[in-house]
Amino acid sequence: MALTDAQILQNASLALIGEYEITESDTTSKQYTLCDRFYEQARDEVLVAHLWNEAITDSIVVEATTAPIFGYSYKYAIPTDCLRIISIGTDQYSWEPKGGYIYTDFYSAPTTWAIGEEFIAGQYCTLSSVTYLCNVSNTAATATSPATDAATWTTTGGDYNVINLSYIKQLTTVSEFSPRLYQAISYKLAIMVVAAITGNMSNKTQLLNEYESLVLPQARGVDAAQGRPKKLYSSNTWIRARG
Repeated sequence: MALTDAQILQNASLALIGEYEITESDTTSKQYTLCDRFYEQARDEVLVAHLWNEAITDSIVVEATTAPIFGYSYKYAIPTDCLRIISIGTDQYSWEPKGGYIYTDFYSAPTTWAIGEEFIAGQYCTLSSVTYLCNVSNTAATATSPATDAATWTTTGGDYNVINLSYIKQLTTVSEFSPRLYQAISYKLAIMVVAAITGNMSNKTQLLNEYESLVLPQARGVDAAQGRPKKLYSSNTWIRARG
């Protein structure tokens, strides 16, 4: 059986510390055992350390059926593949993650279902004070509605608000890694396993210095150069107040 993409990446980590590569039949060596044990941790730690373009995703999240006991008005379940929350759609409201939920006073009403309205999978709508999740992208037709089309829509059982959520997702497919992300993960894994494999702490220090001073800063520079910066918010009221 051929090596997986993750094992090929692990071999890149072993090359950084001058160790022999994992092979298809190697399942008992120290190299294999340690790389297998720490790979996912290394991957996720690198993903949360930077806003990697390929790891940023957007989602619409529906309000939880039970409200917070105190402190905030609403809570929304954090997606299971979320490693780091970037924003909840507006910077005007405070929010905080607690116990698998986002607690905030922010809310947004789902789109009202209407004939001719286009809906995208993952979007929510309301009809007769009931909120529905769109499973299949569609254009609302006269013959069907969320209440009768169980294949296209899933009811939440109540009338709920939603938030637009941007976050860093847990990338598990190596082919989705950019070259910079691939390199950063290989370094991070090498840092985690080098002392146990070689017994040399100086190698770990050297790799850590390279990771923090070269690998991550270079990756951040490449990602920052892509796209167009957001416009700065300008308020005429605020300007007049200053005057």
